[in-house]
Amino acid sequence: MAVLRAAIQAIWSAPSYDPAFDGVLDATEAQLHLSLGDVYRLFRMVRESPQHVTGRFAFVSPQPFGAAMAMLYERRSHLERRVSVFSTREAAEAWLDLPPGT
Repeated sequence: MAVLRAAIQAIWSAPSYDPAFDGVLDATEAQLHLSLGDVYRLFRMVRESPQHVTGRFAFVSPQPFGAAMAMLYERRSHLERRVSVFSTREAAEAWLDLPPGT
């Protein structure tokens, strides 16, 4: 959880970061070891930050556990219909109207 939190903080700190941009978090190669409590803490951290994404956000995870955790996040998101979970990068890109392979 600490590594994920640090990664999010690093993204928010990047000079080119704009919360209005659409984004993809591709966790295809990630090994997620998050509890339900971790997901809720992550959700709270993002929701309470003025730097959270206001654009559309796609989460990619072909692994069932990662997808389930992302779906919990999706359902609790105040961004309703602006956060979605996909099992392939291609589906996420299509939802975001991005050219394939972006």
